[in-house]
Amino acid sequence: LMNGFNFIDGLNGLSSFNFFSILLSVIYIGHFYNDDVLVNITLSILIISIIIFSFNFPFGKIFLGDSGSYIYALFSGALIIFLFERNSQLPTLLAMVILAYPITEMIFSILRKLFNKYSPLKPDLKHLHHLVFKKTKGSLKTRNNLASLLMLPFCFTPFLITYLSLNYYLDKNFYKYLIYVLFYVTTYMTLNKNNS
Repeated sequence: LMNGFNFIDGLNGLSSFNFFSILLSVIYIGHFYNDDVLVNITLSILIISIIIFSFNFPFGKIFLGDSGSYIYALFSGALIIFLFERNSQLPTLLAMVILAYPITEMIFSILRKLFNKYSPLKPDLKHLHHLVFKKTKGSLKTRNNLASLLMLPFCFTPFLITYLSLNYYLDKNFYKYLIYVLFYVTTYMTLNKNNS
C-alpha cells in the first residue's frame, strides 16, 4: 500500500485525490452501518487533509513527498483495518475495491517492469499518470493540474463501486476489482500505444 501511494505521487493532488476517495468510502460505509466513532475519526482526517491539499493543488505551494505519501498509506491501511474489525459483516474483498488504485498501480508496475526485463526495484516514468501527463499541453503547472484532473476517474471509481456495492450488490467484489483492473490496463495500453 505504501509503495502504491508512493508510485502515484507523481502529480500535485493525485495522491490526495486517491486518499479522499478512500476516506469517503470509509465515511460512507461507517455512516451506512451507524458507526459514528469511525465516521468522526475519518472526518477529522479528511478535514486536515483538505487543508494540506489546498496548498498542494493547484498551486503547488507544498508537496507531499515520500513522507506524506507514506502517512496517507498508513492512515488508509489503518482505517480499512479499523473499518472491517468494527463491521465484521462486510466482505473482506471490499477492502481491495476501496484501495484499488494504489494496489493496481503497484502490481501492474511490477509486472510491467518484469515483462520488459526491467528491475521492479528501479523507478521509471511510465506509470499511467505519466502517460496522461505526456498527452497534456501548456505550461508545466497547467499540464500537471490537467493530468491530475484527468486521473480522477481512477481515483474515485473505487468510491463509486463501494457506494453501489452497499446499496445494490455487496458480494462479488473480486469481479468488481477485476473490472477496475480492466479499466486501468485498457487505458494504459491505449495511451502507451499512442506514445510509441
